[in-house]
Amino acid sequence: EFIPDDTYGTVDVTFAFDASDLRAKDKVVAFESLSLNGKELASHADIEDKSQTVTITKPALSTTAVDGLDADKNLIGEGDVTIVDTVKYKNVTPGKTYKVSGTLYEKVTDKDGKVAKKQLLDADGNPVTAETEFIPDDTYGTVDVTFAFDASDLRAKDKVVAFESLSLNGKELASHADIEDKSQTVTITKPTLSTTAVDGLDADKNLIGEGDVTIVDTVKYKNVTPGKTYKVSGTLYEKVTDKDGKVAKKQLLDADGNPVTAETEFIPETAFGDVDVTFTFDASDLKAKDKVVAFESLSLNGKELASHADIEDKSQTVTITKPEVGTTAKDGFDGNQTVVSDTEVSVVDTVKYKNVTPGKTYKVSGTLYEKVTDKDGKVAKKQLLDADGKPVTAETEFVPEDTYGTVDVTFTFDGSLLKDNTPVVAFESLSYKGKEIASHSDIEDEGQTVTMHTSEIGTTATDKLDGDKTVIADAESTVTDEVSYDHVLTGKAYTMAGILMDAKTGLPVLTGEGAKKYTEDDLTKFTSGLMNVLGFQSNAYSIKVNGKDWGNGATIVKNADGSYTYDASERTENADGTCTVKTDTQTLTEQEDGTWKLTGQEGNGTGSVRNIEETYKADEVEVTDNGIDWSNAKKLPTASIDLAKVKAYAEENKDLLSCLVYKTAEFTPEKESGSIDMDFTFNSNDVIDRLSGETKNLVVFEVMFKGSIENASDETPVSIVASECDKDNEGQTVKLAPSAIGTTATDKSDGDHELMAGKDAVITDEVKYEGLIPGKEYTLHATLMDKKTGEPLKVADKGVTAELKFTPNSESGTVSINLGEFDATSLDGHTLVVFEELTKQSDIDGKATDVTVAEHKDINDEGQSVTVTSTPAGSTYGKTGVDMTNIAIAIGILLIAAGCATAYGIKSRKTTKDDADESAEDNTEA
Repeated sequence: EFIPDDTYGTVDVTFAFDASDLRAKDKVVAFESLSLNGKELASHADIEDKSQTVTITKPALSTTAVDGLDADKNLIGEGDVTIVDTVKYKNVTPGKTYKVSGTLYEKVTDKDGKVAKKQLLDADGNPVTAETEFIPDDTYGTVDVTFAFDASDLRAKDKVVAFESLSLNGKELASHADIEDKSQTVTITKPTLSTTAVDGLDADKNLIGEGDVTIVDTVKYKNVTPGKTYKVSGTLYEKVTDKDGKVAKKQLLDADGNPVTAETEFIPETAFGDVDVTFTFDASDLKAKDKVVAFESLSLNGKELASHADIEDKSQTVTITKPEVGTTAKDGFDGNQTVVSDTEVSVVDTVKYKNVTPGKTYKVSGTLYEKVTDKDGKVAKKQLLDADGKPVTAETEFVPEDTYGTVDVTFTFDGSLLKDNTPVVAFESLSYKGKEIASHSDIEDEGQTVTMHTSEIGTTATDKLDGDKTVIADAESTVTDEVSYDHVLTGKAYTMAGILMDAKTGLPVLTGEGAKKYTEDDLTKFTSGLMNVLGFQSNAYSIKVNGKDWGNGATIVKNADGSYTYDASERTENADGTCTVKTDTQTLTEQEDGTWKLTGQEGNGTGSVRNIEETYKADEVEVTDNGIDWSNAKKLPTASIDLAKVKAYAEENKDLLSCLVYKTAEFTPEKESGSIDMDFTFNSNDVIDRLSGETKNLVVFEVMFKGSIENASDETPVSIVASECDKDNEGQTVKLAPSAIGTTATDKSDGDHELMAGKDAVITDEVKYEGLIPGKEYTLHATLMDKKTGEPLKVADKGVTAELKFTPNSESGTVSINLGEFDATSLDGHTLVVFEELTKQSDIDGKATDVTVAEHKDINDEGQSVTVTSTPAGSTYGKTGVDMTNIAIAIGILLIAAGCATAYGIKSRKTTKDDADESAEDNTEA
């Protein structure tokens, strides 16, 4: 009802009713009637009138479910979790108290393959639900419904859907329950792990398997809940192949037989990240190329959430590497693989190592072996022993800065104990804390091998004059010995010492004043003593004890104290590198009372050795000195030269030493091999009886010393390192031969051996010479002898002689000398013989001295003889006249001869090779 104030206006009519049964979008139309005192005055009742119509709306819901942790659509399915479902509502009445009730469902696929819902149950089997009451301020808005539950049993990728219902006063007004609605859905994610295992030392995939090592396994995690305390537990396994050839795992155990494990707790700040798990264990028993795999497990509150345990996963795997060594042995002197067998040599073995741990202290221990061939012809090793019978070893400690590198091991030993061309191999062992972790011991490895070479010399002796093997006897003869050397130390001082020896006797050649007084016995004694002083075994000895040969075929050595020793021990190399020694060594020593004491040892190779000690009477031991045995010079002394003994011996024999022909030369080689010339200049006229035509073979003995003899002292000793003392060596030998002449005397006028008994007789003697020194001046002295008297011919109390100086161009040739003119009229029937003497001027003791180098003085030599006759040979004088034809011919010959003499002069020199090979000056006196 209303009382209007005016004729028009508005008034509200309010309808109150329960609209619950109406549906959304229903139309409600208000019909109105105006009445006054009960009488309808007007109405408005048009069902189509929109102004009269209101549309029914119902409360509606939509939801968005997210992970309560990080508001994303993925829910970490481990332990207690929350899903927050934000419910968007509309068409509600502000001020009223509404309730939103939610229930969680799993989205599943039923047996028919259709999508279906499955109510999510908690641990007690109850549905997982949640509800929230709210009083809206407006007809629309949002409200959160939070579900809290244990998601541990859910699987990764499971779908959880939130169904929601809106109610008022217990009556549902709206709901949202679409199993396919993505907004209502969250996806379950599970914690996952992936791991990368590396060597804790250098973070690579190779683990050095020696001693205590670490593997660091970096575990990459995701889908964890920040703020919670997790544990990663790891276990190591070996990747092996089982008996069926399949890959399998084998738990890695420590020294006590326990599994090798490690664990790390962490509190993540985000849902993903990584954490390191460090395994520490002794890897010594693992082999190279073994595979070790780290298995990891992630747990929360003791419950495993995730694991990574794939034996084939390369990321989880590290490969065991073992320390390795390789070696290269070199000569410590010059760095090559040839070692000069000196008394003190060094072999440097460069050991190349890898797969070691930086910072640790390692030791490389080396041992030297000889490479030998055993009795079966197989290559074997023989331990190299020093002079005291101990193995030759060396070691070096080092602390590597990296996993690989090199270190030198230097062996020092007496190389003179080894035979020439002996291969020596270095075996090396790498150890850590006394435990061997690697070795290199290959007897066939060329890199580990050096070859021992004794110093060697070879000699070629020649005549310095012309380079041939014949030396012409002269007061100034020179033999040049070209000494080639090999395997010497460059830059070190050496001394070559040589001496001229008689090749026949093997004794020194003597020259000069006093040489004649020494007998062969003197030289033998001196030479033997010299060899002994230098350290050589000089003489060869044979000994009989009770009539039986003593020594078992071994060389008998005379010791410095006068005793005699032999060593016939036999050493047999075995295939396993060991050796068997059958001992057989004895010594005989003469006692002051003349008896002999025998001491020694005998063994059969089984390790049992019997000591020997016996005594013999003087007449039961027979020692024979077989003289100098030059083959002993090949067995070099092992000790340095005893300088005091050498000096004393030299002083004792200084007179004899002054007669020796020897030479020393100090040199410092620049290369390992080379040569040096040794010139031996001497008066060879003292060595042979040149006028009798004697020849003699001379051999040069050479000895090479290491060190300077001139500067030798106890601090700088010298030692013999090579010798060449073979009297039968043709290369070392020259022939000493005298100059020789032969003559043919003829009548100058007709060239026959009959001389007309005239007043102007001339005899020409053609002298054939051999063994002269080209380029040197000689003088030929001719004397005419009367064969009848054997004395020089006298004509008018004056001898018939001639002299000719000439310089030959070659060793052999001819020269003519004229004797006369002289008066032969009174010599009819006499045989005249030309005696010739050839001299050469030489410097002897600083004085120019004419030395006779050859002569021809045979009174019975028909070639040297002419016979004086008054009847021309082959002609007779007739009683009735003279054959004028023969006289004319004779006169003609004389004229021609005279003309030639005038044309060419007294001096003549043939200037072509075919004409002559000498110059001559003819001074004839009669």
